[in-house]
Amino acid sequence: TIYIDREDAPSKSQIIAKARNKIMNYMNADNRSFGEKLLLSELNRQIFEVPEIRFSTLDNVQQDIQVDFNEIIQINNLSINVSLLD
Repeated sequence: TIYIDREDAPSKSQIIAKARNKIMNYMNADNRSFGEKLLLSELNRQIFEVPEIRFSTLDNVQQDIQVDFNEIIQINNLSINVSLLD
């Protein structure tokens, strides 16, 4: 879930697209290494590079994900929810 200011609501679809691009780039297999764990703080830092996003939460992952040396983390699906801040 990304949180944006209410006045940015008219640009919601563009902000979602920017967030999606950041997430997909971060999770791209070309940018990941075998055995590299998923650090939620790093993913959030990528999302925060979109200036319109005030903060975000990862709703379906509670903690960093550790993988074995021969595994690589990939994204299966992505859903971005938007919440407006007053």
